[in-house]
Amino acid sequence: MANPSMSNLFFLFNLEPTFDLDLEILDRNYFFLQSTLHPDRFVLKIEKEKQLAQTKAAEINQAYKNLKHPLKRAETLLSIANISASGESDVQDPEALMEIMELREELEALQGRSELNSFHQVIKERFNEACKQFSTAWTQQDSKELMKLYLRLSYLSKIQDEIKTPQRQSSLN
Repeated sequence: MANPSMSNLFFLFNLEPTFDLDLEILDRNYFFLQSTLHPDRFVLKIEKEKQLAQTKAAEINQAYKNLKHPLKRAETLLSIANISASGESDVQDPEALMEIMELREELEALQGRSELNSFHQVIKERFNEACKQFSTAWTQQDSKELMKLYLRLSYLSKIQDEIKTPQRQSSLN
């Protein structure tokens, strides 16, 4: 059973709920919606209309961010399928957990900028592969696989974020 409020994120941009979005169409629809709600268009309107436009623009911004980012898009799709993303601790996948532990250890052992860049590329490739797998699982509506892959995407995303932290960057200089 679909969650209507989350599917509205896709509907808002006139898109089907799918993981494999055409990001150019998403961008184009986003900029069109934002242009219709631009504050200059509401200068002569009553305060209530200005506030409504501002609220709607904020909703569009948040929806756009959610659909643009693969992990948040996966979360949105899980919500549409009424699969709780917060239930990720219920997923017991020893292979995924072992992979993440090994990646974290490897990240901690990095000694220089070139090693960090190389490791970052590996993480991006694994993240992209997990995205492809998530897309397939979404098409097949495989709830168990979706949760397993969402957990993997979540961990890989956290590692990517950790690689980009200023502290890590500066410690390798």
